[in-house]
Amino acid sequence: MIEYDDQLDDTEDGVIIWMAEAGLMHNTFSLSGRVSGWYPEDDDFDGQGISTFIPNPGFGEDINTSMVLSDQKITRFQGVVGYSLSEGVSIHAEGFFDDYDGITGKWSTDVLGGVIYLSALF
Repeated sequence: MIEYDDQLDDTEDGVIIWMAEAGLMHNTFSLSGRVSGWYPEDDDFDGQGISTFIPNPGFGEDINTSMVLSDQKITRFQGVVGYSLSEGVSIHAEGFFDDYDGITGKWSTDVLGGVIYLSALF
């Protein structure tokens, strides 16, 4: 648990963070999956009673005049496929889904995205 202590007794300051990951590697290919969570102590999605120091850790964005509220759970699902180009150099394609418990205004703030990247050890 992480504590974002705002020095106010009437706010909840804690967030439980967890993650589970598994992966496989075969010759030059790799496949991995991860699920992780951001669970604040105050998770009732009413915008009240949570420390203002607690950020929105996901990719959800404010919509029009409605802000993404911090007092909600977020579960992220990720999958990665990788290919080793040479020793220490690989290319990866990653997809993710941020599943927010609440909505912003009348809109869902769930986010689906992806990225392709090159990694190198040196």
